[in-house]
Amino acid sequence: SGGWCVIALVVLVGQALLVKSHLLPILTGTVWLLCGFAIALLGWMDDRKPQPAIFRLVFQLSISVVFVSGINIAPYIGTHLGVPVSDLVATALCVIGIVWTVNLFNFVDGADGFAATGGLLAFGFGAWLALRHGENGIASAGFGLVGACLGFLL
Repeated sequence: SGGWCVIALVVLVGQALLVKSHLLPILTGTVWLLCGFAIALLGWMDDRKPQPAIFRLVFQLSISVVFVSGINIAPYIGTHLGVPVSDLVATALCVIGIVWTVNLFNFVDGADGFAATGGLLAFGFGAWLALRHGENGIASAGFGLVGACLGFLL
């Protein structure tokens, strides 16, 4: 495989441009960049020489905790769900969701059309939600992911 490298490169460059243009706050954008790079690095390492499952899982969990903590998303989860959720539970749900998604993409890696189409739909929906809530920087990042998936499909 390896087609994912193009998507990762486009997304990381897009994130850097969003930070540079101040559409994403520096801290948020930097956390996204570093964590995105770390996950891409893990994918690259695994493509070159398969890594043990426990190593991948611990790495993905660690990066996801850093990401969720770094962008401080937990306080907003309950608001968007419409139910009170503690920050600890919200953080755990986000971390599990990220690790789950990364592994779902790895699972369908051999069926690239499925992965890119799933990404297009998920990121498109997420970008639309962010746009509706006035989060233009996050919406731009999501639409960048949509564009990367569309480019990959072509």
